Amino acid sequence: MMTSQVIRALEKRGLVVRHAHPQDGRAFSLRATTAGAKLANRAIGAVEGVDKEFFGRLPDAGKRLSRDLNRLVP
Repeated sequence: MMTSQVIRALEKRGLVVRHAHPQDGRAFSLRATTAGAKLANRAIGAVEGVDKEFFGRLPDAGKRLSRDLNRLVP
């Protein structure tokens, strides 16, 4: 239910277009509009920037965590 609500909201904002599936009447395919693709690219850039800023401050801690997690997996 939450997914359909999100899709309806994106559709109303003109960010995605929904098309009926040709073989399955219950299914839809989604396509980002030009505006949706631009917004997604901006969002990805923003998230990557925050990740870099946050995790970039702890490079040694990240390496230690990765090493320790790898020890847990035989």
